[in-house]
Amino acid sequence: MKFEQKARAVKLIRKVGAALAAGLIYLVLVRVTGWRIPCVFYELSGKYCPGCGITRMFVALSRLDFAAAAGYNLLALILLPVGAAVGVAKAVGYVRRGECKSSRLETACWLLVLALCAVFTVMRNMPEYAFLAP
Repeated sequence: MKFEQKARAVKLIRKVGAALAAGLIYLVLVRVTGWRIPCVFYELSGKYCPGCGITRMFVALSRLDFAAAAGYNLLALILLPVGAAVGVAKAVGYVRRGECKSSRLETACWLLVLALCAVFTVMRNMPEYAFLAP
């Protein structure tokens, strides 16, 4: 591994480590105190956004309760492993080549994810799909 690649790897590990540490601290805070950051969209509109329930989903995952996690935010639970795989692939590309360019296919996939989030938001706020609400 070249010096530049090692430097990029160290930089990436520090950033990912800091993000994971912050997430772990938040998880412990939520599990110990029950306090969590409220959803501004829900507070203002009374409707669920595509992210509503993600904190509870991660708390359920920390207990390995996959059924509860799916009940809190099914879309995020489904997209989590996909996002992790994409993140690892991007990280490898960054360390090896120093770039994070997105292909047209990746851009199309992100647009699909945004469309899924929009559809999920509408559906989870409809009485017929109340099972999607957190």
